[in-house]
Amino acid sequence: LYFFKILFTKNCIVHAQYGSFCAFFTVFLPSSKKIVSLRGSDFYRMNYKTKKENYKTKTAVFLTQVSLMFFKKIITISEKMKEDLEKNNGFKSIALTDAPDPNFIYKIDKNDARRKLALNDNDVYVLFSSIDLKNEIKRTNLALKSIEKAQLQNRNIKLLTLNNVDYEDVNLYINACDVILITSVYEGWPNIVKEGLVCEKPFISTLISDLPKIAKKENDCYIVNANIDEISIHLLKF
Repeated sequence: LYFFKILFTKNCIVHAQYGSFCAFFTVFLPSSKKIVSLRGSDFYRMNYKTKKENYKTKTAVFLTQVSLMFFKKIITISEKMKEDLEKNNGFKSIALTDAPDPNFIYKIDKNDARRKLALNDNDVYVLFSSIDLKNEIKRTNLALKSIEKAQLQNRNIKLLTLNNVDYEDVNLYINACDVILITSVYEGWPNIVKEGLVCEKPFISTLISDLPKIAKKENDCYIVNANIDEISIHLLKF
């Protein structure tokens, strides 16, 4: 009851933590102080292979777009999204990127992390955060085929993933790897890269979010096209 009392009070601040249905629902609340944070898939739209997924993403983006004019403040999680929002929709926003939790993500010795995970000290480990073949945004097949091609020239290149890994162990996997690979079509601001930078881990990524700007400032970070040959060449640098 206390929650609903606050929610439907005109003077309270309501923060929709996502666009789409969340933002659309928030529009109808009586509060005059509404804030929305855009995360990525509520703003960017791509062409999926199935009609169902295409319908879902079109609906999500449409609801976000029709809702934005009713918010007092709009927050994006990257400078790139802020620029795209202003260019495509004409709305002003604030770019705020949240940082990883220092209690869970912090730098430790690479070899210590590998020993705890029973990994070989001499191998080159490429960390890819998802191997869900159904997730078209991540382009998992592109990542896997690029790693396979690199392995033809260096058998010591190995794939690490975070599938079915407890969050308490994520820090070990990040510190154990040599490079983080991102092959996404789009991202708001990929958390795995944020966490990797905290642990001083480089990345190879397609042209997404603010990563091109980050790559210019960081050593051994590369922006690549969605091309197996190009990605594999960069993987061989580690």
